Parts: sequence; structure tokens; C-alpha cells
Amino acid sequence: MPNSQTPNSRAARARCATAANQRKLAEGWQRLNIMISPAAAAALERLVAVHGTKTAAVEVALTGALQMNLTKKQIAAFMAARHPGMKHFSAADSWVGDGHGIDDADARAEALAEIELWEDGTIEKPAWYEG
Repeated sequence: MPNSQTPNSRAARARCATAANQRKLAEGWQRLNIMISPAAAAALERLVAVHGTKTAAVEVALTGALQMNLTKKQIAAFMAARHPGMKHFSAADSWVGDGHGIDDADARAEALAEIELWEDGTIEKPAWYEG
């Protein structure tokens, strides 16, 4: 039996998940357990496809704010379109090429800014964005 399937390993994962949830609750997070209609469920799934997680989708729906977690694939597509020739170095959490570099946070911020411009109607939908 693989070690990950032993009772001790399962119990350790459960303890870790419980501790993480307790920390979030202590930070002011709240649990939400609701039943929604099939139409609302379909709308939620569309938001999840755009924003990546149910948590992010619900936060966007409730606050109207863009709190998006872009996937690594989306950031890579953005960088290929806007900064061709740059390569990602995960050890440094940055993109390097053409004699300069961009860290992951700046790349994410640039991509989010472009998405916001598209959502405002200022620009057309970016070709790199699949959301």
C-alpha cells in the first residue's frame, strides 16, 4: 500500500486541512453552504471557468470586483503575446529575456490590467485570453 493511503497519512492530511480552515476562520473568512437553482449553478460554473475557483467566482459575484487568479497557462500566453522571447524561471519566480526581467507579480498585474481594459470596453478581447 502506498504511504499516502495509510490511515496515519490520511489523518495527517485531515489535521492539516482542519488547521488551515481554522486559520482562515480566525482571519475573518466565513463558510458558505447554500443550495442554488440550476440557472444560478450554470452562471456560477461560467464564473468559475473565468476566475479559476468557486471562491474567486463567488467573491467577484458578491463584490463586483476583479479578484482573479490567472492560471500559469494564461500568464504564459500573455507573456508570449506581449513579451515574446522571455522565458520563465520558476526558481527566481520571474521572466527573463532581451536583457531584462519581469517578476511573476508584475506579469500577473500587467495581464490583469489588460483584462480590466477589455472588460471596461476600452480594448478588444486580448487574443491570449481564453476566459
